[in-house]
Amino acid sequence: MGVLKALRFYSSLSPEQKEFIREKKTEDTQSVEQWLRFLTRAAAYDEYGDETRKKLKPILVILWLLLVVAIVLLIFIVEDGINYWNIGVIGLIILLLIFYHYAFSKLKHRDLTNQLRLFFVPLLRILMHKAGKEARLSAKLNFSNFLSEKPITESGNGSRKIDLYQPRFILSKIKLLDLSLMEFAYGDDHRKLTIRKTGSSGKTKIKVKHKITHQVFLKMSFPKSYYVLSDTPGGAVIVEEEEFFVVKRKLKVKSDDKEAVLKIEDFLALVDELYKTVKIKPGSKLPVPEKIVDDKTRARQDDEIDFDDDEIESGATFMIWGAYFSEVDYLGFEGEHGGYYMAEEDADTFFDS
Repeated sequence: MGVLKALRFYSSLSPEQKEFIREKKTEDTQSVEQWLRFLTRAAAYDEYGDETRKKLKPILVILWLLLVVAIVLLIFIVEDGINYWNIGVIGLIILLLIFYHYAFSKLKHRDLTNQLRLFFVPLLRILMHKAGKEARLSAKLNFSNFLSEKPITESGNGSRKIDLYQPRFILSKIKLLDLSLMEFAYGDDHRKLTIRKTGSSGKTKIKVKHKITHQVFLKMSFPKSYYVLSDTPGGAVIVEEEEFFVVKRKLKVKSDDKEAVLKIEDFLALVDELYKTVKIKPGSKLPVPEKIVDDKTRARQDDEIDFDDDEIESGATFMIWGAYFSEVDYLGFEGEHGGYYMAEEDADTFFDS
């Protein structure tokens, strides 16, 4: 998509979608269908904006080089000196630079983190079938560029500096078709390592590395009217209440890719793990999920905005959300427990409420 098309696409958004893209934050309770309609076009614009900015970078470099060459030719080489043709060429280059820098600045300012496009929107599509399109979903979202903000902590010495960022992208809850309740929080621990090395020649080289730990806290409450505990609880923490079996687990995935986003398959695998702690109560019959539509129908429902969903349909056998985390549940965001999943003894302490 070209620059003009990207700018026109933004103009076609609703005032509410434009405000969300500008602020990058929202907190609301809506049906899953309403969330999907609201966020799909915002996510599509963000994808187009990312693609357009990538194309603009080499264009801007070329234009700056052309401007320098044109000025050098005018001053030192061209025998005729300054004339209307010279001025026209340089003026055109300057106008293009102004326009493309303006467009790049606008697109960068409106950029959302990829957690919206690559995680939350695909998850909403799954919830259309696992919770129903009319299910009420409460969500607190923040997809702002956290790396442009002040880090939580700074450490290191003269040649090494470590900045810690702790973005919290999603906090959400919903009730699924089997009347189970689920809530999850998704955030990162993002460490930016800057290394400065000065060689014997006196030249300083700067190297930047990123270490990211994706963290998801998942809590599900399975109704005793449909479920009983299984014989394979795994490493999850299970609390038996009057009407529910409450199951809690933490997921951690590490990466050194600055643009890394938690894979939807990893989240669904965590949901699957919690569902393995229970089994269907003898004589009970779960509600039937809504029929999954084909790709063409889904594309029309999403205003003809198509995303790659080849790997999205796999995962949890039956996802359903709703319950709340306690205050203690969130304390784990502040610590470092290591590993892919949180150790069982850490989980006991973490979820002790």
